[in-house]
Amino acid sequence: MNSRKTPAVRAPKPNEHERAQRAAAIEILLRRGLHGVLSVPEAAVLADYWRAERELADKTRRSLGETTRALQRNREAADAEIQRLEARVAELEAERGTEAVQEATGGPQGAPEAANGARDVRGAARAAEGRSGLRGEVAA
Repeated sequence: MNSRKTPAVRAPKPNEHERAQRAAAIEILLRRGLHGVLSVPEAAVLADYWRAERELADKTRRSLGETTRALQRNREAADAEIQRLEARVAELEAERGTEAVQEATGGPQGAPEAANGARDVRGAARAAEGRSGLRGEVAA
């Protein structure tokens, strides 16, 4: 748990400070323009600040568009992988169901051992000696 009583506020980045200053200057210059007292140099400053803001907005829009496209590619790749894994799970469940049916109906010899999966491989030598693949058990 956080022991601070007030939330941590990070210091503004340099570009945030510049942008805040531009926004304040734009507000003042627009107000002066609306009152009809904007000089030609002030109009030039207003135009420069407006262009800087538009450039920043365009850059941000492009960056966000690229990020959105990258996220979409990642989502599509994740969806494809999920579908592939779900198909594999269904395939394995179908194989397991077939083995269970063969075991229940007295299928081919060795089917019960195959149904045990990995134990069948690890315990093969023990099974030949009359023991199961598990420690301390005797095969029936």
